[in-house]
Amino acid sequence: MLQKVHSAAFVFGDRSVETGRKLWDKIKGILIDKVASDYWSSYEAFVPPENEVLLFQERRND
Repeated sequence: MLQKVHSAAFVFGDRSVETGRKLWDKIKGILIDKVASDYWSSYEAFVPPENEVLLFQERRND
């Protein structure tokens, strides 16, 4: 049986792909079930789509 572990990691930087990859490299050895996102396009470069949970939807002016 897997034990649930809460973990935190961080990097300082902008919201670029380069900064995101630095963070992803820190946590890639951890079993990750879900990732919270706000549709920032750079996340698509390193967060697998099966792990991504989109929290904040763009407001549409239809």
